[in-house]
Amino acid sequence: MKKYFNYFIYVSIIFLIITLIRYKYLGLPKIVNIQYFILSLVLLICGFILHGMTWKIILGEFNFKISYNDSIKSFGLSIFGKYIPGKLWMLLGKAGYIVKYYDYPTDSILTISFNAQFISLWIGLLLGAFGLIFLKITFLFGLFVLFLWIFLTLVVFSNKTHIFVQGLLKKVLKKKINIPYFSISKVLRILPVFTLYWLLYSIGFFFFYASMTNDLNLLILFVFPLAGTLGIIMVIAPGGLGIREGIIVSYLTAIGLNLFEATTISVISRVWFLIGEFSIFLIALLLKRKITKNE
Repeated sequence: MKKYFNYFIYVSIIFLIITLIRYKYLGLPKIVNIQYFILSLVLLICGFILHGMTWKIILGEFNFKISYNDSIKSFGLSIFGKYIPGKLWMLLGKAGYIVKYYDYPTDSILTISFNAQFISLWIGLLLGAFGLIFLKITFLFGLFVLFLWIFLTLVVFSNKTHIFVQGLLKKVLKKKINIPYFSISKVLRILPVFTLYWLLYSIGFFFFYASMTNDLNLLILFVFPLAGTLGIIMVIAPGGLGIREGIIVSYLTAIGLNLFEATTISVISRVWFLIGEFSIFLIALLLKRKITKNE
């Protein structure tokens, strides 16, 4: 993993470019309120920076000490790995960076990365589900969201689930795998920072939506965490492409937008989010080059 991290960056960017061309996400947004749009980008980028910093906090809970710079760099340089089919490459790339520069066990860093992803999905889905209370949705969709949240709750908080997964891996891989367990106390300590970066993303999307409609509908606060988490969980499509946008369209039409407006905002929201992804990638790249130059 140490050896191939730089190749991973290049491959992930290639898949990003292919994705952009394939899905035609290179359009320019039509803005009616530039102040709201700028504010949305500031909040989005702050959310990405905080998201990157959580990696240091999580690893610190298991006595794996890294700097905030390396935390942001490992997250930012791996951000486009989600566009490689399979979606696991971002988690692998983030862990790979830490393993490359720190003498920490690969298995432990990888499993912590996966566990952290489950916690992020758990809190994101919880936040997003609040909006469904005020919307008319199908019973099956509501049941599906509830089932996913219960499943994530068991994965995050249940020690029995942890032991079961660890035993299953032992049988499959024919060797004992030590998976770091996120105790309830650990989860509760790191939940605030997870909640905060989801809130930054959510409020950022709220002002993005307002920048195109001048509508300050508070129900918009819940659409991004709902669409984002379901887009990640549906691992078939690279980066959640199509799934996230479809959920946003359904949500926006449920609050009263016509299909054309909802579809336009949904598609342009991908461009908006890509601006945030490029921003954290460039920040990580600048940090990497600055430290390399100093060394």
